[in-house]
Amino acid sequence: NGGIAFVNSPCPDHLCEGFGILQNAGDWAACMPARTSITIEETKGVTMNPTFKQVTKTRYVQLVSELAQEIFVQHYTKLTPKVAAALADKYQSDILTDDEIHSGVINYFLIYLGTEPVGYFALDLGPAGAMCLSRLFIKEKARGQGIGRSIVAYAQKLAEGDGRSRLYLRIWARDLKAEGFAKKCRFRKAETVPMEVLPGTTLDITTWEKLWR
Repeated sequence: NGGIAFVNSPCPDHLCEGFGILQNAGDWAACMPARTSITIEETKGVTMNPTFKQVTKTRYVQLVSELAQEIFVQHYTKLTPKVAAALADKYQSDILTDDEIHSGVINYFLIYLGTEPVGYFALDLGPAGAMCLSRLFIKEKARGQGIGRSIVAYAQKLAEGDGRSRLYLRIWARDLKAEGFAKKCRFRKAETVPMEVLPGTTLDITTWEKLWR
């Protein structure tokens, strides 16, 4: 009937099969153990619905690092561009990103509008009973289109399907736009702790969480 779905996956939890049939532009599902994702794209013209591609190849790992260099400077406007770039070098280098992917615990996805990569996100499956949205960075020009909210909704659906009862993310306490986003997505503030992110640079990092059950 013009749709596509995961129907019989060899992965241990079969979460991908629970997404059902994908039929509309922007619909997507992923089997993270198999490092396989499916996205329905518009065939007439260029769609402005976001699509997501799981990062599995070296060239996409490098793209994540390149995006980080650009987006960190746009995002952390209360830091100097030099400090923001240093954060990207330390926390989103291609070596670190590749190591995290091959750990089998953290899964990265690129975000596209049409054919243009506009950001990326990562899901950390390591915490017991919880899932961490450990990265969510979108280019300034692509913000305000509901992309972040759709990613949060997907992460929560995946966490619930895997029997987890908590989804959380961490935000710099002075990043008021990110805090506003967390509130819109119905996260609640849990705790704030100081973290030395670079030698001589300490930021207050707040954990925001959603709980169910």
